[in-house]
Amino acid sequence: MRGDRGAVSGYDAFMSYSHAHDGRLAPLFQREVERFAKRWNQSRALRVFRDDANLVASAALWPSIVAAMSTSRWFVLMASPDAARSPWVDAEVAWWLENRSIDTLLIVVTAGDVVWGPGGVDRTASTALPPSLVAALRVEPRWVDLRALVTAEEIDWADPRLRDRVADVAGAIHGVSKDAVVGEHVRQHRRTMRLARGGATALAVLLVAALVAAVVAVWQGTEATQQARIATARQLAATALSEVDNQLDLAQLLAVEAHRMNPDDPQTRAALFQAFAASPYLKRHQQLGRPVSAVGSGQSVAVAGTADGHLVRWDVRDDRTTSTQVGERAVTAVAASDDGGVIAAADGTAVVLWRGDDGKPEQVFEGPASGVAVSPSGKTVAVAGGSAPFDDGPLPLVVIDGTTGAELRRTTVPFAPGHLALPDDKTLMMNTGADSWRRLAVADFRQTDESENDIRTPAAFFCCGYSRNGAYFAWAKYADFRVQPQSNTPAQGVIAGSSIPIEQPEEFAVSDDGTMLAAAGGEVLYVQGDFRRQIPQRLPGAGRVTGLAFLDPDRLVSGSGSALILWDLTQVSRALAGPPSDAPDSSNAGPPPRVAVSPDGRWVASAGEGEDVLVRDVAEQRDLPVQHAVPNALPVWSADSGTLMLLGDDGGHDATLWSEGGAYRGWKREAGGRVFAAAASPDGKSLVLVGEAGVVERDPDDGRVRLHVPVEGLPEDSGSDRQWTAAVRPDARFAAVIDGNGSVRVIDVEAEESRALPRAGAVSVAYGPDHLVVRHEDSGIEVWNGDATELLRVEAADASYQRAMAVVGDHGLLARITAQGTVVLSDVATGEPLGTVALPMPERSTGAPPWGSTTVVASGRGLATATSSGAVVRWELDPARWRDSACATAGRDLTADEWRGYVDLDPPENLDCSR
Repeated sequence: MRGDRGAVSGYDAFMSYSHAHDGRLAPLFQREVERFAKRWNQSRALRVFRDDANLVASAALWPSIVAAMSTSRWFVLMASPDAARSPWVDAEVAWWLENRSIDTLLIVVTAGDVVWGPGGVDRTASTALPPSLVAALRVEPRWVDLRALVTAEEIDWADPRLRDRVADVAGAIHGVSKDAVVGEHVRQHRRTMRLARGGATALAVLLVAALVAAVVAVWQGTEATQQARIATARQLAATALSEVDNQLDLAQLLAVEAHRMNPDDPQTRAALFQAFAASPYLKRHQQLGRPVSAVGSGQSVAVAGTADGHLVRWDVRDDRTTSTQVGERAVTAVAASDDGGVIAAADGTAVVLWRGDDGKPEQVFEGPASGVAVSPSGKTVAVAGGSAPFDDGPLPLVVIDGTTGAELRRTTVPFAPGHLALPDDKTLMMNTGADSWRRLAVADFRQTDESENDIRTPAAFFCCGYSRNGAYFAWAKYADFRVQPQSNTPAQGVIAGSSIPIEQPEEFAVSDDGTMLAAAGGEVLYVQGDFRRQIPQRLPGAGRVTGLAFLDPDRLVSGSGSALILWDLTQVSRALAGPPSDAPDSSNAGPPPRVAVSPDGRWVASAGEGEDVLVRDVAEQRDLPVQHAVPNALPVWSADSGTLMLLGDDGGHDATLWSEGGAYRGWKREAGGRVFAAAASPDGKSLVLVGEAGVVERDPDDGRVRLHVPVEGLPEDSGSDRQWTAAVRPDARFAAVIDGNGSVRVIDVEAEESRALPRAGAVSVAYGPDHLVVRHEDSGIEVWNGDATELLRVEAADASYQRAMAVVGDHGLLARITAQGTVVLSDVATGEPLGTVALPMPERSTGAPPWGSTTVVASGRGLATATSSGAVVRWELDPARWRDSACATAGRDLTADEWRGYVDLDPPENLDCSR
């Protein structure tokens, strides 16, 4: 049969259906059609394309749909009233009728009615067919009736009548009669059964041999299963990374499944981290289940208009959503009051008011509307008639009572304004984009102000976005963006934006204070938050943006596919383990802050180049004072996290001790000098220090010196660069220090032995529980085992890295800071990259970025960084936390259809992301 080989480079059939009605039936029916009459050694006899939920949710993916239809031989329409109302199903049918023969279209009716009259379809009685098909049908085509055989609750695949309907469809696609395809199905089934019986006989004969080989077979089976699991996990991981820029919620869900299948694989761990940390500002997705066509906002409420005529109100404070239906057409414009209690929406035929609750919307204007606006209080609504920018006047301009829905007054305007705003209940702003803005009095439409000639927008520009309060207006010419105040003050008129790399911007939004601009186009979204520095920031994973609105200058909402996405523009990174805390002030050219995180993770201590020491209780988000000034202090926590040891020169003492109750003088000077590195043993019985005095072991209780190993050749200069010239292994058993010749000397504290590593030219060292990392002058690194007796690997030179390094032993990671202000994470043993995070720009820093004076330290199971005159930031390195965050921000679970779209295996029974 023709269909036995399938379509090598395409599909035997394309399936179109309503997800709302046939979301459960369609994948099952597809499977049965594909497998009907298949040979025993085939996985399927036909290849049928069925678009999943994420494809139909966005017009941006229409090229993917067209590509699938272009390579399909047949079109299978699962007809129902929901399918008849779906604009996406109608678009697919219309494309097929325009580009293919109607004779290759099969109709499978799952609900509703299909009634034929003398001239074709009875338009009045038929409810299951989309408009484009109704218009095209002149004679009754072949169709299959499933209405009596399936329900939403039950599908009986053992019913012979249902098998008969599957044979109808499979036979048509195969190009043979139903009898022939049924006969082939029976022959293949019998052959399979004969092979199964023959296999059973052979197994009986070979029973003894099988028992002998049982152990080998079990091992091989286990190995094969393990390899298949690894391959599937890596396939999911690779797919996740490919979707990060386009559909971040899907990328996160795929990465979570990949890591869950094989958590020890560096590839799945890297994919999970990169999907989790890809978009620093991402807060969460709110899945609507309907394609978003317009977006409006209040102060903490986002409102989406959808392509199928619905409104959805999302309160971002509690994630509560309510929805209502406006009509059958796509919503083209949305506006809301500050509290989201009054919402106006247009769909090209009318304007409605909705209270944002479970009630029905009220029509308040009939006809197309070029603009709608709602005042902050919700008491006033404005509607401009016509379709901007094409309609000329006279066109209606109407003011409506937002409380009652009653029309208050009406006038006409000679053009379609296109953009309206109500800064308050007394003022109406109007802007055509191509001309100028005007300010009118709501009470009588009297013009009170208009733009001056020198701040009009130019010709041939891309348009536009109003701030919610009407105070600012955005437009772009080429890649040059502008935010223009809607008043004649300040005198300069135009606030310059920046060159955002978007050729054809499609969506704009401006914050109420005019300080933030968002623009989208070509499946990318940028925000411009600092007009002076002109550094646009891309928001990865936004997909094709169909609406934008600011809640406030710090929070942006975008519509994409069938979701609203909330962005927090103050969020440094999704990889943060908690809010940043202040780092001591110091110059960019000075030494980096010295930081220590207590073993229990509760306390963060940081010291700068002077006498300041800051202690932060991260559990309760409070700062605690350190009463005594300690110059050049190196902070070190005791094993029980109860005492902070500030190792520095404070006169006649080598340390000041601090606890939650306060600070007090510690050990008197015995082996003094500046300390470069230190660590307390996990059992609390030993403290090892490396500094100008060499290697010193002390009793943590009284500071008594137990061991003093002088290190010859240490340079006398004790400047800022010495912080990275020494390291102590976390168990305080070994220490490493770079001498004046650039050689690394490793000291075995327990054996009291010292030896030098063979290569000179070292500039910094870092210790983990099982590794010593050495960076050399050429920027290359060596990775040794924990006692530095075996060189494990050498990494090529890369001058972009700074000297600061840290090894996070619990996760086996190496962290390095780059000259671009990022932290690069990689597997310390293999060098396999994990991903990067961007450091926050110091708020109090001036001049060049201070990445050369930024420190990075391991903190228990995590990581901490600190920048001069900036902040101490703790980073989350627990994959379980990454998974939890990815699930929370995706706002949904992976579907079985999405799984099958990427993996040729049956999905797990449970695809819940948070399981």
